[in-house]
Amino acid sequence: MAAPCAGPATTVAFSRTGEYFASGGSDEQPEVDFPVPPGRGRSVESVQSQPQEPVSVPQTLTSTLEHIVGQLDVLTQTVSILEQRLTLTEDKLKQCLENQQLIMQRATP
Repeated sequence: MAAPCAGPATTVAFSRTGEYFASGGSDEQPEVDFPVPPGRGRSVESVQSQPQEPVSVPQTLTSTLEHIVGQLDVLTQTVSILEQRLTLTEDKLKQCLENQQLIMQRATP
């Protein structure tokens, strides 16, 4: 059996109320719902219904936010690599347990 490909989340969905979200990718791991902390989540409807006004953002804030986004990208890549390593470790453990069962079956007359 080939090891599944682990990778970044390719899909994210929010519950209708915005209370929960779920994400999934191509690593064949089960999808898990996570509660969104109070005050953090807004439904798509509430975001779309807000009026869009032009906003002037100071350059220092812009550069700080760009730096934060860069750091988040690094963290995202790190988590992705750790997910890959975890998946490979789980697959190897499963293979070891299967081999152990075969050895035990052969040793039992």
